[in-house]
Amino acid sequence: DDAFFPGPPRARPDSLRLAFVGRLAGSKRIDWLAATFAASDLAARGYVLDIAGAGPLGDALAGRHGATPGIVLHGRRTPAEIAALLQRARLLLHPTELESFGLTLLEAMAAGTPVITHGLAAIRAWAGDHPTYAAHLDARAWLDAIRGFEDDAHWAAVAARNLAFARGGSWDATAARVRGLLRERGVRVG
Repeated sequence: DDAFFPGPPRARPDSLRLAFVGRLAGSKRIDWLAATFAASDLAARGYVLDIAGAGPLGDALAGRHGATPGIVLHGRRTPAEIAALLQRARLLLHPTELESFGLTLLEAMAAGTPVITHGLAAIRAWAGDHPTYAAHLDARAWLDAIRGFEDDAHWAAVAARNLAFARGGSWDATAARVRGLLRERGVRVG
């Protein structure tokens, strides 16, 4: 937990770094995200898409986008490196079509980084309205959502709200809830 939480809410990064963290697999739609970024004007406007992860699409992404301006392929990274990447990112982009929980989203929120994702039921069930939901594989909706975070006040409000939400999902907060439930049931907790 501590590696992801920045302490007090952080200022919006001056850099225009966008991050994808996860398995480089078809269901995560990293291929679509990289192609959407490459076809947009984002790199020309100074944005960088940091892609961290490994998986079956790794070689194809390197072949297709290894030299694409603005796309940086980091490969597999340690948890501390992921925390640092998320803390310097302006946004986490998570276009997955398959998600059971979404730990990466929670880690980004804990880092004070707003999240853009699809409105999957599994994500909505635990994250509610904390992520920004862009229409499924709709490049214009995703680009509009990214540009919406160019507004300092909007970025700061979402980042602070998400950070507060993520603190409730820390291991300490979860352990305290479990201890409370056990005590309610008469179980002695040491």
